[in-house]
Amino acid sequence: MRYIDVVARKQTLEDKLERLSELRGEGDSEGARRELTKNLADKSPHVVASAARTIAELGITDLAPELEKAIEPFFDHPDKGCIAKTAIIKSLATLEQGSSDIFLRCLRHVQPEPAYGGAVDTAVELRCESAVGLVAAGYPDLINELVTALTDKEAPVRLAAVRALAATGRAEVEALLRYKTLVGDEDLQVVSDALESLLVIAPRRSLPLAKRLLDSADEAVVEAAALALGGSRCEEAFELLTSRLDDFDSPLTQTILLAISMLRREEPMAYLLRRAETGTRRRVESVIKALAIHRYDSAIRERLKERLEKRKDKKPLLALCASEFET
Repeated sequence: MRYIDVVARKQTLEDKLERLSELRGEGDSEGARRELTKNLADKSPHVVASAARTIAELGITDLAPELEKAIEPFFDHPDKGCIAKTAIIKSLATLEQGSSDIFLRCLRHVQPEPAYGGAVDTAVELRCESAVGLVAAGYPDLINELVTALTDKEAPVRLAAVRALAATGRAEVEALLRYKTLVGDEDLQVVSDALESLLVIAPRRSLPLAKRLLDSADEAVVEAAALALGGSRCEEAFELLTSRLDDFDSPLTQTILLAISMLRREEPMAYLLRRAETGTRRRVESVIKALAIHRYDSAIRERLKERLEKRKDKKPLLALCASEFET
């Protein structure tokens, strides 16, 4: 009997998840809302997580209060991996619903769980999503909370805090992001995103800072700065990036060419295409790889092929182009 009971419970869980999957294809209806509300009260974090994701996919904002209500039990009862809490908070953020209180509580939540070699914090994604949700919730002490998140032990949370600060549009954010860029971070993606946000918010005031990082003796810092310039797409970035390209290849050549390609404007694109026609074979290989981020743009692919056709060593380069632009 015990074995049969276990199998029955497993089937019940599978049935619930299968039904929730079916609901996504049925759209918003009164019946769907009733089923989703019922599943939000389930004891299984997997069922609740699936219900929350379905609500977000169907865009049912009216069920936001039920989502908030559903998260409460999982602060006290098992929610291994923060599955239910993360799905609920992510859904609330997607729907642009939810109270400041729930996002704030989750932004501060840490959940260590046993893992090989020690413990792992399974609430990292939860805190990341909460930072996003707190911005939309209009929390009055938002900036202070996000600055606290900038000191989080986990790099993804610090990165989420940088992006959330940039999304606030508040005047004081520029100084905070500048400070973070200057003091640095163990994870250079955090520095790169902070600088990129500054180049979008205040390009003229931030370009000297970008130049300072590009002149760093630390190649990782230079790489972070180059990618920030490319991601920002500010007009002045092109000249600054090309000034760092030597006539010979360096370990940073590929990154700088990629950053130029990321600018997605005609002048940088024309520059790279000229290099594809006249540069050394090694440099052209780097140009092809940099342009490959536009692999879904047939016009760029054809323009690149036209340039490569003019070269004496075109055969291997055209083969590389075909490989890199494969979709």
